[in-house]
Amino acid sequence: MHLLNYSKRENLILLFKPRQRPSATSKQYFELTSQLLFNFY
Repeated sequence: MHLLNYSKRENLILLFKPRQRPSATSKQYFELTSQLLFNFY
């Protein structure tokens, strides 16, 4: 289960990397999404 969470987070990072910008909003959004994923899985 922990490995599944890690792989899902890695997929999220790969998904977010191409359009990653040094803006605070995108970073906040990414952290929020990862927290939501960890809560659900």
